Amino acid sequence: MKYKIILMIYITFCCLTGCIQSDVKVELKSSVTNSEIYAETAADGNGLLLENYSLFTRSNSIQVFAIERDENGQFIKNKEVQWSLEGDSGTLSVNPGGKSAHFIPTTAGTSKVTIEFDQQRRDIFFDIIDNIAPSFSFVTPSSGHDILKGNSFSLNFTSYDPDDDATIKIYMGSNNSNNCEDNNEVNSFTSGDALTTLSIDTDDILAGSYYF
Repeated sequence: MKYKIILMIYITFCCLTGCIQSDVKVELKSSVTNSEIYAETAADGNGLLLENYSLFTRSNSIQVFAIERDENGQFIKNKEVQWSLEGDSGTLSVNPGGKSAHFIPTTAGTSKVTIEFDQQRRDIFFDIIDNIAPSFSFVTPSSGHDILKGNSFSLNFTSYDPDDDATIKIYMGSNNSNNCEDNNEVNSFTSGDALTTLSIDTDDILAGSYYF
């Protein structure tokens, strides 16, 4: 929206013989550009537009940023807005200042996040998909199995992920802390429906007790 302001200034000149009044018209022009608010994935105009977004349960939250842009799409500023949530598939936590918020998926379904400012509003629809945990099980050898150094043996396991192909990493070490970082990665696989076999060569392994 562009507009101009017109000021009328009256000037009076006086001398010994009388006064003369004159009009001076001054135009002060200003240009105001229409702006709109958007929901985006990052602050400072560096994110992607958010309108429809799919998330799995068990996944991390997504942060939503309110962004003001001009009529040409140029970033103006991070905008303080009003936030609201409809639907029971997640929770909304508004950050201090009201310029961003975290949406946290909880259960399968649809939720809508709305941002509002000065009669402007944007709706973001989140489609939450149930993410079933993958399964994994060692088959053979059994726990406590003795193997002579220099012999190889087969480590057999089954795995399944109903949602996608999960990545499986096998670790071996003498530490039974269940912390993978404390042990050495042996190999990695993609989950599947069939039995998977990993052959272990013991030639370079010192005698002792190990955990997979």
